[in-house]
Amino acid sequence: MNAAKLRPRSPAPREEQPPPKRTRLSSPALQGSAAEGDARRTPHTHSQLWKWTLTADAVAPCRIQDILALQECEGAKAGVDPDFFWLGRVPCRSVLTCGVIVGVQQYELRTAYFLDDGTGMIECSLRHNLVQPPSSPRKPSSSAMAKYQPPKRPAASGSQRPLEPPKPLAAVGDIVRVVGRVLNRWSSRIINAEKIVVCKDPTEEPLHWLAVADLHKAWYHPPNPEPFTIPQPKTQPTKANAATSQPAPSLSVSQSKASNASSAPSTPSTSATSVGVPR
Repeated sequence: MNAAKLRPRSPAPREEQPPPKRTRLSSPALQGSAAEGDARRTPHTHSQLWKWTLTADAVAPCRIQDILALQECEGAKAGVDPDFFWLGRVPCRSVLTCGVIVGVQQYELRTAYFLDDGTGMIECSLRHNLVQPPSSPRKPSSSAMAKYQPPKRPAASGSQRPLEPPKPLAAVGDIVRVVGRVLNRWSSRIINAEKIVVCKDPTEEPLHWLAVADLHKAWYHPPNPEPFTIPQPKTQPTKANAATSQPAPSLSVSQSKASNASSAPSTPSTSATSVGVPR
């Protein structure tokens, strides 16, 4: 037998995997252009709806397939992000979703986290500032020189270490909750993330699914939909709740399911909020 045939092959060099491909919106119907005027959906004006979508109460818990199917508001122009979207009968600008990180790509001023929840995949872009890497401390050669502090000299531009992006907040395989604004980018949609939190309990994702399913039945797509009216504000942002994030109160629909999932959401701002069906 030829010895060359028994010689094991050297392993092929491991190549760096490219980031996952974005889900493209192939047709205007998938892009969610407004099929009916906003005047038929609500008695409020465009300006009133836009101002409400900026509040913490307007953050919409949903799944990725809902984000890709959002309908743009009336008057949206091509190439310009709409003022808000329609999720069923409810206007929204920011969303809350939960899923698994399947890819992380770092850039100079932002980090792209690719999120998959089983219904689709979306890029969550989180902006950041470059940081100076820590320098290794020098050990003194003797105990006599340990107390000596040499005068600081201005470092030359060539001797400074280049700035680096910060360490990613989540790794591939982590279950995270993401809050951010929906934007149209690259013939698809992304989330301009304001907060990304790693879930410590793996049951938070299925609880989020159940809460969203209840919201679709009772709030987004009820059997007998009525014109949308802006609900009374629930959250009162103060200095106390801005410093700490507390669990949100239970929802008024399917309390046993939605209350568990509503404790996970956190708002785009630093204050706590309750997300659900207005009472």
